[in-house]
Amino acid sequence: MSTKASSSKSETSSIERIKAGRLTSNQFFVKRIDPEAGTVHMEGDEHHHLARVARIRRGDTVWIFDEAGRRFLAEVEDVGREKSRLRIIRPGETEAARTAVVLGQALIKPGSMDLVIQKAVELGVSAVIPLVSARSLPLRDGRGAAKSDRWRKIALEAAKQSRRATVPEIGSPMDLDEFLRRVSDAR
Repeated sequence: MSTKASSSKSETSSIERIKAGRLTSNQFFVKRIDPEAGTVHMEGDEHHHLARVARIRRGDTVWIFDEAGRRFLAEVEDVGREKSRLRIIRPGETEAARTAVVLGQALIKPGSMDLVIQKAVELGVSAVIPLVSARSLPLRDGRGAAKSDRWRKIALEAAKQSRRATVPEIGSPMDLDEFLRRVSDAR
């Protein structure tokens, strides 16, 4: 009989921890969150990931964050075909201010560059600037913008994976000399 009582007690504490947001690991990006509104609507890729990939259901709790670096614990109120509605439960902890680390990375093979960006974001860099140097792989004409978009998506996914509240800037490819000038001017 005591086993049943302790089992019931441990289930209750697990449910309380989930509702408190300590056990939820799903984090989704919403462009702008208005905490005063109390609800958030999620559409597009993030809705697809919530509804189809992670299979989040009504009543589940998830973390959401926006471009301003704010995190909130939210409860899913409705999962529709095209969008989801979430109710903000409480704000999350804010990331402590820290030294900004900017990675200047020479262009390398595409798969390797993707991995470098992913790992750099997971480690906490504030920006990644792809560099064109004497020995870097050249970008084909018109591919710089497409590659930058791809790298921004990778940075977003890595930020979600590592539960960051901010998505690092992924700059457009620039010459090494220009990057060094900007770094010295910023000091």
